[in-house]
Amino acid sequence: YIAVEGRFNKVYGQNLAIDSVMNPNDIIFTCDLHLDIPVNMVDSIRKHTVKGLAIFAPFLRRLECGVVTKNGTGFWEIVGYGLVSMYKHDWTLVGGMNMAYGMKWGGEDWELVDRVLRIGYHVYRLRIPGLVHYYHPREGAWYMD
Repeated sequence: YIAVEGRFNKVYGQNLAIDSVMNPNDIIFTCDLHLDIPVNMVDSIRKHTVKGLAIFAPFLRRLECGVVTKNGTGFWEIVGYGLVSMYKHDWTLVGGMNMAYGMKWGGEDWELVDRVLRIGYHVYRLRIPGLVHYYHPREGAWYMD
């Protein structure tokens, strides 16, 4: 647990948390809130995250408003990179999240993946059954103040 003063800042928070990981051989995983994460997720992360070669950005199923079960209506989110795993060594090599995004929402994950691709790494993407994101409105979100 790391206490921080002031307004919430996703990019700063992720960088601060990951900076506290000391071992370059540890795998880090960034993710959103409002998720159901399947029990085999850690195995998938370990299998598809390769130090010095590849990061893992799984697809998740995004549920529609009011749906509360894994079998509800929704769609596979294939255009976002909000969930990413990589080795701490590789996170440090690409420079972590770009602080220029500050209090903004959107684009920071794409920019990170762009830097990963520029150094010649691969991005493994798979649909993970049971990895579900529940709908939540964006009104009043931290980045809209």
